[in-house]
Amino acid sequence: MDVDTLPEFQYAKRPKRLPVVLTQLETKRVFQHLNEPYSIMVGLMYGAGLRLSECLSLRVLDIDFERLEITVRHGKGNKDRRTLLPEFILPSLKEAVAKTELYFKCDQNMGIDHVHLPNALSKKYSNAGKQLKWQYVFRCREDIERPCYRKNRTPPYSH
Repeated sequence: MDVDTLPEFQYAKRPKRLPVVLTQLETKRVFQHLNEPYSIMVGLMYGAGLRLSECLSLRVLDIDFERLEITVRHGKGNKDRRTLLPEFILPSLKEAVAKTELYFKCDQNMGIDHVHLPNALSKKYSNAGKQLKWQYVFRCREDIERPCYRKNRTPPYSH
């Protein structure tokens, strides 16, 4: 077949995909329907650009309230990065850290004084897991179904 005799053809059209962006009013409506701790989590994902896994693995030491900054450890590509801490989430996040401290003290009273540490930190610093700064800000449901948490009037976080 000769190149000059090829029939005319059309290139495949690429579909136009427009990103879905919520207006400010729509965003406020979404936040109004969220309960704690989900409103804090969504606020961090929306305002600080955290991914879900980064938000769930956030520890107390990763939050710097003075510099309004969050350190994301082992993010995408296994890289660490810093991001801004949005001011609108500050009061709720401070309350979440205070609840984490309360739960941590309750754990200590029950003889539970450990938390998973990344890499070889548990070998290098054997007591690091017993410090508040290494605690996760958002605890899993199994952790908060202990008897001392049920005595508290405030509903615990459960994700």
